Amino acid sequence: MTDLITTNPNPFFPCNYYDDKEDNYKYDRMIEEELYKFLSSVIDEYKPDIIIVVERKATALFRALKELKLINKQWSQLISSAVLEEIDESKIVNSNILIFDDMMRTGEHLSDVLKQLHNNFSIQPEQLMIAVFAIHQISNLSISCDGFEYPITKWYYKNLDDYSYSLVRNRIISLLERTGSLLLDTEHIEIRLKPKYDFTELIQALQISGKVISFNSQSNRKNITVLISERDENGTVVNKILNDHLYPDGIITENIVMKCRIIERPNGEIAILPICYPAVPCELNEKWEESIEIVEIFGNQLSNSNNSVFYAIGLLAAIDVLSWIIKILAGAGYISESEEELVLPSINDLDFPGSSYTLNHLRVMYPFLDIKSITNRINSCVLKARKKGNQAKSKISKVTPNVYANVDDSKLYRESFSLAQGILYKILNKKFDLYSDTLVKNPHPFGLRSSEIYSIAKEIGVTEQQEISCLFDLMIDSGLIITHVEKRYIDHNGDTKLYRVRTFEIDGEVVTQMLIDFTDQNGFPWKS
Repeated sequence: MTDLITTNPNPFFPCNYYDDKEDNYKYDRMIEEELYKFLSSVIDEYKPDIIIVVERKATALFRALKELKLINKQWSQLISSAVLEEIDESKIVNSNILIFDDMMRTGEHLSDVLKQLHNNFSIQPEQLMIAVFAIHQISNLSISCDGFEYPITKWYYKNLDDYSYSLVRNRIISLLERTGSLLLDTEHIEIRLKPKYDFTELIQALQISGKVISFNSQSNRKNITVLISERDENGTVVNKILNDHLYPDGIITENIVMKCRIIERPNGEIAILPICYPAVPCELNEKWEESIEIVEIFGNQLSNSNNSVFYAIGLLAAIDVLSWIIKILAGAGYISESEEELVLPSINDLDFPGSSYTLNHLRVMYPFLDIKSITNRINSCVLKARKKGNQAKSKISKVTPNVYANVDDSKLYRESFSLAQGILYKILNKKFDLYSDTLVKNPHPFGLRSSEIYSIAKEIGVTEQQEISCLFDLMIDSGLIITHVEKRYIDHNGDTKLYRVRTFEIDGEVVTQMLIDFTDQNGFPWKS
């Protein structure tokens, strides 16, 4: 096992965990080289037909390594563990399967994947190779599941104590931040800009579209969070952003995640990532997924019996948010109609199409997505939005911009850590209230909705909405929280129904224990 050295006595704290920036870069490059050696050797030896990547960090790692041109497996061969229930049996049954996870402590996430493969596809141990980059010392080198033993075939680090395990984890997160962001995974669409002006002018333009805040990542990349809403503080619709005709009746668009992230990329471009997740009824009154427009984009495999309809609606809603942002940027004069600030994705089946980029990474989370159709749709919507924005310059220029929240980076990082403490506290209390008298030991997933987390943020003294939204981004980028889709009862307009919603949970046992230890030593961050 390689010796791991850091100058910081607390490698967990999500801010400046290396004192020396040159060392930070050196360790990033070291972990990059180690991951490349590990994954390329495993893939070359096993030659898998399918690679199942576990949870968010593993998918983000694959994307980072592919963009660095270190891994050349096609996106169509990768499947996120989050969408296994959507996969057609014929794609998996007779395949050699590699399961890749970046970190393993108890093996709980891998066990969930193995159960799905065994129960849904009757996959046997001999069809699998399991590769884990770093393994904690409490882990066995095999996983028991439904009477079978599944060995961990390949690893790079094993027998790591808590300190070394957390350090490897932090270095992986640092690598992801240097290449872009942990959010640059395989779930979100993005387009890119070659900024003509500096970030100050970009922020001023974005203030017309929503509530804006900016921060620097731990790798010193500029980030902007734009919190967007169709409604004002009184609940009146003032900005019609989502095209209602696209969506099934009954979705909820209030108190949901609707935002845009702007992330500085290594090549001087910036990535625009729109995010929007309406709450989707578990029982739809119509066969929305069978409409011609939807089948053209997603194929005929969508089903509201799993999460595929939720993700499909979220993808379309994100395009609407993207159109809104581009329209405002054009109307504010940041994007002109004649110049080439916009760098749109190309339609290309190759994974390395020269200097352009594609949206092929979406196949990992959307297995039946037609890349050509979704790329055409995004590019068409963006160009139309740019044209509308340029035509509406006189009107948009008169809009009173939102107040920009100027908050020190170190304060934001401290608040994100405090908010993670609060989230864990609420989750543990909810689990105790719901399951203390049952045989359920550790329900998973078990997260909180964004509205619940906003309430927690106010308890720790953070009141500005865009600042709270930014804390979500910092917690995700720092590996403190992870996203899920869960079912929740919601009372909407006096009618209580079961919906699929976006939730947020503390990311794993190591982070959970770290937050508990920190809280035991320093107390809760409550202001009220």
